[in-house]
Amino acid sequence: MRYKISSNEILEKDIVNILKTTTIKQEPNIPFPQANDFEKVVDLLGFLNDSELEQEEITLNFSFDQRQAHYYTRAAKYLNLVEKKNNKYQLTKLGNKIINSDFKDKYLSLISKILEHEVFNKTLKKYFNDNNNISKNDVIKIMKKSQIYNSKTKNFEKLSESTIERRSQTVLKWIEWIVKQIYKND
Repeated sequence: MRYKISSNEILEKDIVNILKTTTIKQEPNIPFPQANDFEKVVDLLGFLNDSELEQEEITLNFSFDQRQAHYYTRAAKYLNLVEKKNNKYQLTKLGNKIINSDFKDKYLSLISKILEHEVFNKTLKKYFNDNNNISKNDVIKIMKKSQIYNSKTKNFEKLSESTIERRSQTVLKWIEWIVKQIYKND
């Protein structure tokens, strides 16, 4: 008998396939993420896989200040991987399923969750279409044309220039994280 050992290697074609097949969903009524280090979102999911945590426990576990802890829990909520019940954060059913998948499936599922959001989807498409290059100005243009929830007005409308500028950095960093998954095993 022949056995094929599945590879944990994520290839560019895997990500391009996700990009082609992922349906963009309506933005949630959650502020657009301001959490530049996506690996910390992954780590948060791992912590929540072990137990439900209060905001203060997340702050202590990650050596965050309160504001940073809020940014990362909101980012996980934005992706529908975490929810808050009785003042504690816990994985959603989907978050639990993803975090307990094998390496490749987990990371491809996380990439898919990111790419369900218009800004990230369009930015990665532009990145691949422009010979693996994207600028902050490109991201800002995409963000200005996209539906983004404005937490100040509790509506889907344009964010201020300064907010778009700050959030564009998160978009760039998450796209960078996605692309790094291709080269992780090199």
